[in-house]
Amino acid sequence: MPIKKQTLKYVKAEKRLESPLGVKVISIIYYILAGLYILFALFLIIFSNRLATSAVVSNALDYSAIGTVAVVIIVFGIFLIGLAVLEFFVARGLWRVKNWARILAIILAIIGMVILVFSIMTKFGYTKIVNILIDLGIAVYLLFSREVKKAFRK
Repeated sequence: MPIKKQTLKYVKAEKRLESPLGVKVISIIYYILAGLYILFALFLIIFSNRLATSAVVSNALDYSAIGTVAVVIIVFGIFLIGLAVLEFFVARGLWRVKNWARILAIILAIIGMVILVFSIMTKFGYTKIVNILIDLGIAVYLLFSREVKKAFRK
């Protein structure tokens, strides 16, 4: 007696594990960050000329530097758009319990911690400490949690 296609789809769906609540929360954080990066990048790109003029005037630089500063601001905005796309796909992968997304999220959290530590060396801020603790929590949870390891095991 042949097995119906609907039955096979149901069995495959049952085998797929639901992601733990902590992973869903991390996924939502990455979705929010991706949206914020897009908004900030668009702001930088749209207002790059005004921002460049303001930076040149406030730092008493030569006015011929406005074009160069504007290009740097636009390039940074494009970089943020790329980062937003990466964060979006990591969020989507975490939501769908993909191991590659878990690994990328750990790498992004570690890179974020390293950047924030160097940033604290130049100028201290309590928000930077909070961000380091959040990144540390994400990395530790995704690396060492038993429920996460079980969910992402194939």
